[in-house]
Amino acid sequence: DNLTMLAACQQARDNERARLIAYLRRRDTQRKVSEALHGMRNLKWRSGAQSTGLGQREFRAEFDQLLSSCRKGYLSCDFSDDESTHTLRKRIMRLRYVAENFHPLLGDDRAQAAAEAKHAQTRLGDLCDARVNLHLVQTFDERGDFAGAELDRDAFVQAEKDRINRILGELDAERGVLAAKVREGSKEVPMGV
Repeated sequence: DNLTMLAACQQARDNERARLIAYLRRRDTQRKVSEALHGMRNLKWRSGAQSTGLGQREFRAEFDQLLSSCRKGYLSCDFSDDESTHTLRKRIMRLRYVAENFHPLLGDDRAQAAAEAKHAQTRLGDLCDARVNLHLVQTFDERGDFAGAELDRDAFVQAEKDRINRILGELDAERGVLAAKVREGSKEVPMGV
């Protein structure tokens, strides 16, 4: 009788949960958590920021630098490189968080950055998630968690590979449009079309 991939994942989840609970109960783990919490409570700010705060001009300049970096990164990233794609996605996530949560400090002229970052983050998130899924399947295979669920596993792996190839193709096409805008002289080319 063939095991389903879902049942294999549920069993692996239960095993991992038990391992994590045992780790969290260890005395040395609890000590490390306590030290980390103590360090966060005693976070030190630079003296200038601590006494006068961060001005709107400096805040906007930092944001503009991050936005420019993300736009350039989106145009130049090698999306076939897992690590580069993941690093860019994290930077864009940071940009989106700031754009959405600090809108009053940024002003209306920077409002489009949140939607732009959301689009790029979603595109890169789909790609990164598919890659993580493939890595998890490989890890489960190495541990023998999918023994008996090979049919489900193989279909899933092929679907994720197809998804990755489709997204890479779409990103390349999108980047072609953006590169054309750069060649036409656009100074601010958004992430995505």
